[in-house]
Amino acid sequence: MQYDLLEILLKNAQPIAGYTIQTLASAFISALFLKGNTARTEFEKIKVKKTEEVIDFLMKSEQLSFIDLVKCKNILAIAQKAEQFNTKCDNKKIEEKINFDWFVRFFESAGSISDQDMQDLWARILNEEIQKAGKFSFRTLDVFFKMDKDEILAFQYCAKNKLISPYGEYFLLNSDEALVPDDDNMGYDLAITEESDISSIMAATYNINSNVIRLLEGAELLSTMLTTSDFIINEKPISIYNGIATILLNLKSDCGFTDFRFELTGFRFSYSAIELFSIVNEPESLSFILDYARLIERQYPFLDVRVYKKIKDGDIDYIYDDTLDILHNDKYANLTKITD
Repeated sequence: MQYDLLEILLKNAQPIAGYTIQTLASAFISALFLKGNTARTEFEKIKVKKTEEVIDFLMKSEQLSFIDLVKCKNILAIAQKAEQFNTKCDNKKIEEKINFDWFVRFFESAGSISDQDMQDLWARILNEEIQKAGKFSFRTLDVFFKMDKDEILAFQYCAKNKLISPYGEYFLLNSDEALVPDDDNMGYDLAITEESDISSIMAATYNINSNVIRLLEGAELLSTMLTTSDFIINEKPISIYNGIATILLNLKSDCGFTDFRFELTGFRFSYSAIELFSIVNEPESLSFILDYARLIERQYPFLDVRVYKKIKDGDIDYIYDDTLDILHNDKYANLTKITD
């Protein structure tokens, strides 16, 4: 990679309003493939976003192989998609201090992505990194590059059904009781009985099975061991949330004791998974957090359980509407997958 050339092209191509995403993509392609003896006119085309003409020139002059052509097309397609996402956001200016290493790593990986759905996800990563530099680590780029479509689909599904503990741990609910040996297929199935714990019931109800878990473990998005996060509940409310709603738990005043140890069991999401949650283009499941709250209330009648929806993101934390407890509101009674 010609880093000096990349920097020069970016500075020369920078419009008055700042960089555009396609400017970055064009500069990368040019720095990668244009040679020192290339006609000056080809460099000038980058300034006016005529990258397609530059690619045609490189093909005709045999400076670009067919594989490289495909990579260029993929990079431009992802850049175009990213700019579309950017206009739907706040249309912030691209920061002038660009991490060249990050963008080189990104475009080198993104050039291999031809699938339209996957390009959408790569475009979201590019747009969000430009909006907030440093949002995605090099490790996360490598993890995402290695993921196949089945792993992507499993991750998108589980991202909607995650929970966040009071300590900020991101959990996928499950337990040993939900993963029992199945002699017929030598794998694992979800087993639910009247005595099953809450995590087992949730995993079975929402089909968070061993196949899904193995996919995410293999993709380095999930820990390989079940973990229990326990915390003390007393008269002061404590929160379990998922991004669109929060469960508030505290002891009822007439329960007869001063504290209770609550356990949240499941698999922890990795740091890369947490970074990638933002590119999932579907909201978290409201029925999931409501069902979890219903099971808590059913199993621990001495707890005061409420669920509030998020209004907006605050400077430090989420802001919720604590005037409407949707757990005990008839409007949300049918929003459930649990059958008695």
